[in-house]
Amino acid sequence: PYAPRGSVEVVLLQEQDDLHALVYEAEEVQEFVKHIVYPGSDWADEVKAGSSGLIWKQSGKLCDEAVDPGPKRTERIKQKVYMKYDGRFQRNRDYCRLGLIYDSVAHLMQALPKFLSFDLEADGLTVACIENRFVHPHTLGWRDITLLMKVIVPSTGKTHIMELQMQLR
Repeated sequence: PYAPRGSVEVVLLQEQDDLHALVYEAEEVQEFVKHIVYPGSDWADEVKAGSSGLIWKQSGKLCDEAVDPGPKRTERIKQKVYMKYDGRFQRNRDYCRLGLIYDSVAHLMQALPKFLSFDLEADGLTVACIENRFVHPHTLGWRDITLLMKVIVPSTGKTHIMELQMQLR
């Protein structure tokens, strides 16, 4: 509804279609991206690490805080994919995800161009899609900017799509 007249939606798909391969990729990609968000930290090495604490300067001004809920559990993935995507595991894009928390609109607006500047070949990740839910809030009311990131899986060279939610505190 917000695309230019005559445009055609292109569905962003995972390269893999096997659930177990996608979950394995998600764990690897989650760690890779956490090391970009908070380089050299113990938080980046820990699975399902929760809050990073305050990291504005340490993150290179990518976020004030990052929240790692861990990769999505297999049971929840199956439930979502069968209900929402007719069993097509390639359609799901949040096998891994991070919440990026900002103390101000100014910080969020300072971080967004940094994410947009990431290059797949040079940096191992790039923004594939942006959804601005400040302009168009989700039907349940939450507001954020969601970035779907295409990330190179370090062990295979394939790409995996993950979700970053940029949220105001």
